[in-house]
Amino acid sequence: MNIIKENNKEYAVIPAGEGKKDFTERMVLENRIPGLLPVSAREFNGEASYYFDTTGRRAFSDSFRNENDFMGVPDVEALCESVIKVSRSVVEYLLDIDDIDLKPETLFFEPETGLYGFVYIPGRSMEERETGDFRSGLRLVWERVLKKFCREADRDILMKLYDIYQKMTVDNFNPETVFDIKQKERPAEPVKEVKPEPELKEEDLYDKEKIEEIIEKEEKEEKAPGKRKKYAMYGGMAAAAIIALAVVI
Repeated sequence: MNIIKENNKEYAVIPAGEGKKDFTERMVLENRIPGLLPVSAREFNGEASYYFDTTGRRAFSDSFRNENDFMGVPDVEALCESVIKVSRSVVEYLLDIDDIDLKPETLFFEPETGLYGFVYIPGRSMEERETGDFRSGLRLVWERVLKKFCREADRDILMKLYDIYQKMTVDNFNPETVFDIKQKERPAEPVKEVKPEPELKEEDLYDKEKIEEIIEKEEKEEKAPGKRKKYAMYGGMAAAAIIALAVVI
């Protein structure tokens, strides 16, 4: 892959190869497929090449290069979302995900979307695929993620990243589920009803003044329009108060 500049534009140039392209070449050349870098085909001296537009984009291999420059959770989430997005696109457009040439140097961050763009080479030959399919490319990228992820970040996320790396070896590997690292929201706990403490306590049952105060307050509440008795919750205790009052009198 060569990076060239042309009329204020920048391109990653990759030979087209001799793989069987059928309809997939037209698909990627004539459509702007989400998750894939915009591409055009050119021929020079009888050799065809794909020109991937990398203007304003940065290769993953050129990111986080400094010794103290680490990836944070948002950086990893953007990468995971990008993998999920491109996985859905190849299914929607009937493309072969293994035609994605994935390496740290062919994965480009797009500032406008906050996601990564992938290089898709229609009909890569089987010889080229033997050097790396999509899953093996992901492993290369993920090894860099594990190396550059901030160790002071959320430990649960760090363990999830190692779990993703392990799952890349499973035969039924599904990027859409494996790379979903966003925390699931927990259901809200039911709000416990806090009942007010009764003004009439058991020790007040024989307090004549306290009893008369409560009864007078209840009568006023009951007579007020649209009001419900606030002290009905006392139940048997209110009745006991009235009996106690009669005894005191």
